[in-house]
Amino acid sequence: MALSKCSFNIQHLQKLLIDLAFPFLEKGVREELNDAGTLRLFNKGDMLIALNELIKNTFIILNGFVKVYRENIEGSQFVNESLFLDK
Repeated sequence: MALSKCSFNIQHLQKLLIDLAFPFLEKGVREELNDAGTLRLFNKGDMLIALNELIKNTFIILNGFVKVYRENIEGSQFVNESLFLDK
């Protein structure tokens, strides 16, 4: 089911997730994150940023496994970082 067709309020869900993920931040900071941020869900294998893509956003990963790849001068990819976050 697409998020836009869900019966719950996405903004409310986003606020709850921010509050749960960052209880140590002041309420005002969490509100700024909520106001400026956009909740996005990704599937396994989805690419967050393509090679040479201009970075326009900062990602805050709440849960999941993320691999950060780099290319060497021959064009071969290698894993630069692997992050596993589980709440």
